[in-house]
Amino acid sequence: MKKMVKKIINTLLSLMVVFSALFGASISAQAKENNVYTNQDSIFIPFRSDYVNYLSKYSSAKSDAIQYVWLKLFNEELHWTNDKPWFNPNFTCWTNKYYSDYVSPKGDVKSSKDIQITYNPEFDAFLYQTIINNPEFIINWINEQPQVFSEYAKRIHDHPLLADGLIYLTSSGTYLGGGKDSDTNVFLMGANSTSEEKLNAKWTALRTASDTHDIDILRAFGSNYSSLSIPQKTWVKTYIEFLVDDYIRNRTNAIASLNNSSELYSLMAVSGYGFTRGEVNQEFFNYCINTPECKVGDLIANSIERFDKLSELRYGAKDICRFSDMGAIWASDADCDYGNDWPGGRSSGTNKGDEDYDWLCWNICFNNDSYYSTFRNLVEGQPTTKQQMEDWLSRYYLSPNNPNHPTIPSGSSSALIGKWGIGGCHLNLVETGSWDCSGHTDTSGTIRATKPIGAKTIVLTTNGNTYQYMYGSSLSYTIRNAYGQVITSGSAPKGFWSSSATISVPTKYIWQELYIEAHGTVEQGHKGHNSSGDCISTAMAEYLHTNAPGLFPDQPKYHTMTSTYYYVDITACQRHGHSYKPAAYSWAPDHSYCICTMQCPNCNNTYTVTSTNVATQSYSDKTIYTATFGIKSVDESTTNSEQRSATVYHGSGLKIFTSDDISGAPAGIGYGSCTLAADKISPGPQAISINLVACDAVISLMNSKGAIVDQRNLSSGSTSVAVMDAVFDLSDRSDKDLMGLYIVINAQTIVKNYNSSGNYIGNAFGPYRINQIKIEY
Repeated sequence: MKKMVKKIINTLLSLMVVFSALFGASISAQAKENNVYTNQDSIFIPFRSDYVNYLSKYSSAKSDAIQYVWLKLFNEELHWTNDKPWFNPNFTCWTNKYYSDYVSPKGDVKSSKDIQITYNPEFDAFLYQTIINNPEFIINWINEQPQVFSEYAKRIHDHPLLADGLIYLTSSGTYLGGGKDSDTNVFLMGANSTSEEKLNAKWTALRTASDTHDIDILRAFGSNYSSLSIPQKTWVKTYIEFLVDDYIRNRTNAIASLNNSSELYSLMAVSGYGFTRGEVNQEFFNYCINTPECKVGDLIANSIERFDKLSELRYGAKDICRFSDMGAIWASDADCDYGNDWPGGRSSGTNKGDEDYDWLCWNICFNNDSYYSTFRNLVEGQPTTKQQMEDWLSRYYLSPNNPNHPTIPSGSSSALIGKWGIGGCHLNLVETGSWDCSGHTDTSGTIRATKPIGAKTIVLTTNGNTYQYMYGSSLSYTIRNAYGQVITSGSAPKGFWSSSATISVPTKYIWQELYIEAHGTVEQGHKGHNSSGDCISTAMAEYLHTNAPGLFPDQPKYHTMTSTYYYVDITACQRHGHSYKPAAYSWAPDHSYCICTMQCPNCNNTYTVTSTNVATQSYSDKTIYTATFGIKSVDESTTNSEQRSATVYHGSGLKIFTSDDISGAPAGIGYGSCTLAADKISPGPQAISINLVACDAVISLMNSKGAIVDQRNLSSGSTSVAVMDAVFDLSDRSDKDLMGLYIVINAQTIVKNYNSSGNYIGNAFGPYRINQIKIEY
């Protein structure tokens, strides 16, 4: 039976909780607010002034009291008004009156005076711990402080640890239910949900954005889509059509517009449904290419699934999702070294290729089904990917080093291939068609021309300036492929002496011959009429051109249309292939992933690829991390291969820290706290020991996420001081567990008090002291 959440109510008197805390004993919430260290047998709900200190120490506890303090702090800090009992007009804000020292997630001792706690990213590590250790906290939070929860979600970009906590909490589908419009979706329905997971949810949802919290969760998911589990991604998909359709209708006023939420916008951008909507798919694709956090690999995986083509992902969805842009995909060697059982394959048998993405490049360029033709249009509509596609196609057709070099189609312009130099000669070819002057409006028949291989731009021009008095010209055109299919068509606006149309050839067809059919029209006035009222004929124009050249210099004898072709610039790498080699590697701070920058030394083109496949080898003096990228050109390269591994050297030997190295109060009377900050602890500690003098102490090892890695409770067993040691064996702990390690020590001394006659008169505070901290590597 699921644990039902206790109601968190407004007075401490009715909040009765029992949990393991400072000295491993029990605590009962009291009607009055006592100090944490008042009694060695109990821990009490703190004074307001000690809230921040309390949360920094105990946020990872499974505790209703911790939840209560968070929500009470949120409420009071954000409602510093004179109608509240905690308000004091002599103080500027809540933390101006209620403050204390606390230990930050870096192990520094700081003061909370005048620091806003709510919405402050520094405290997210503690909030993260409360979320992952108290699944009901989210329900309680929305119950008591829904506006604060929603505001955190709106600012989720500044709170990545909070997003991590929400993603961790819901990774198995907890609270998500069946998604949008589902009665089991707790974040949508609140108290009206039919799910047992709603616990004591009190908010009543009417399925509007103002009273539901599913959009808040979507924001968190959108901040780190790649880390979502399958249940979470499935849940997200139920919202995509709603978000995209709302965006198409309302644009900047939409829920998921970029100005309202970059996280929601990212969810649309990588969605399969967004890929199908022509109104926005180019915009979404461009965003993926230009925004590293919004991976084009996720878009490819989602869109190919939308078209029921997941089986075509040769290396699986997980592999394609690695790519933040298309640089590594288009950098494939263009040899299409796959078996001839695949339409684009050039090898005999059933080869799987050389583990690159030529198969995807080929499909984008040549496959005319609805998915790949849509993808091709998007690639051509984005300047970076269009250039990458042209580069791949040129290598596909031109490289003489390509063992599977395709046969260039034969035709009138094939010989031009031989004219290409290295470095981009940008050759132009002009073809001319003509028609006779015959009347006031001369319309040509079909003028035909052939676009040569390698031409990327066509300029069609009707030429005026004949013997006739021109007052208008125009043209229209249709361009077809070898199968007679129309590639594009259009017309040029009416001109005076001439009319011109500039046509950009779709990237796919740059390396094919295309066939142009054009019609030109020239309108003439009376100036050239002869005595019978007819227009000057072509024959007369020829006569005048021959016999009166001085009167009509350089005048053409008839109307003309020219087809001018502009070629792509060809580089040495496009003709002979790139020679990409690893230029540099960069590692995440926690070595959870590695980014390799590949560079071609001949043209300096670069692309990056990321690997999360990191193997760890631990030694007594170091830890070695080695990344495997699953790409032969990276994994088998010897260039800079040493950087594919990162070595973290542990602190050597034994380091001893004394009170001079310790922040806070390493010695005092009664009770106190002190820390050894993270910046003093080198990576790879194998053992830590703390020697101190006190009656009781709690020593906690904490990491950068606010988690208690290990903890020791020490006691002299009496009201007398003792020298005590806490020893921690860390030899089996991972570097991830120990990331940002710091040490927190809470100590207190209570001794028997005697009068001058030697009579016992009660207990009193006594001295405590931290002698040293030893760290062995």
